[in-house]
Amino acid sequence: MTMVLYCIFVLVEILLHTILCRKELKREDIALEHANEMNLKLVLIMDFLQIPLSLVFTRFLNVFGAWIPDLKTDCANSFSGTFAGRVFFLIIAIILTGVGAAMSLNMRVIPNPGDGIVQAIADTIHKSTGFTKNCFDLFNICVTISVGLIFAHHLVGIGLGTVLAVIGVGRAIAAFNYLFYEKTKTLAGL
Repeated sequence: MTMVLYCIFVLVEILLHTILCRKELKREDIALEHANEMNLKLVLIMDFLQIPLSLVFTRFLNVFGAWIPDLKTDCANSFSGTFAGRVFFLIIAIILTGVGAAMSLNMRVIPNPGDGIVQAIADTIHKSTGFTKNCFDLFNICVTISVGLIFAHHLVGIGLGTVLAVIGVGRAIAAFNYLFYEKTKTLAGL
């Protein structure tokens, strides 16, 4: 199911990037038309490459997930097994996820489809990536709540960690971009 959703995200990205390129062509001289077509081809190839990248990324998550202990059973008596410890590690994970997403999106490398669609929407509506990530995640959590209530008659898959991630990842991206956006682009050679 996740792969189907990722493919939908990539198709929406391709559509948004094509529309953006067509709008730019109308604003610029005809002499730059060939350059814009080449740029669009590169962007569309990068969009398409998100699908195999997501497969590889998912496999790495499965490998690392096997190494991470189950906090409920393995670490019940340690700090990481307590509620405070779990929230602490969740906050660290949210910050690192936001920083990683911001770096890959700022440098325009191939992102995962969830971040790529946020970048495409942000470029289309001319808003910051952090704000767009918060809005997109909020939309997704509303859809999830609705589907859960309609079909299961209770919340499914939504907990404290999900709500904190919805708020935190976009804010982490915004904070990172506020502090390091220009430095990141300079280091990337953009």
